[in-house]
Amino acid sequence: MDLDKDDEIIALLAERWPRCFMLAEDRRLPLKVGIFHDLKAALGGKVSPDQLSRALATYCSAPDYQRRLKDGAARIDLDGQRAGTVTPSEAMWARAGRAERRDKHQRKRASAVKRSSLACLRAAGAGRKATGG
Repeated sequence: MDLDKDDEIIALLAERWPRCFMLAEDRRLPLKVGIFHDLKAALGGKVSPDQLSRALATYCSAPDYQRRLKDGAARIDLDGQRAGTVTPSEAMWARAGRAERRDKHQRKRASAVKRSSLACLRAAGAGRKATGG
């Protein structure tokens, strides 16, 4: 099986470990630290380490997943069993990342709807008058 897209790999993981991996982003729970190594061993080369790493990054970057990274929240293993907790520093890192993405989105949105000042409009009008346009 040639799996080259992150969503295909995530679908494979969800099919094989339905108590751990969810296709619906709003149902995703924090994964065990080091689950990459468990998956790599369990998949036995079916997915390359680079592809698996990329798919896990996509899975874990979902906004709902990031919101679940709260101090003390349970992490789960491949069987859906508790396998550690989210540490305060991990929760802080997730909050900072969400804030950074939100700020970047707001800056992008603000620049897209940037309004011209009255001085800019007057200068543009004067330029058109001068050129006869």
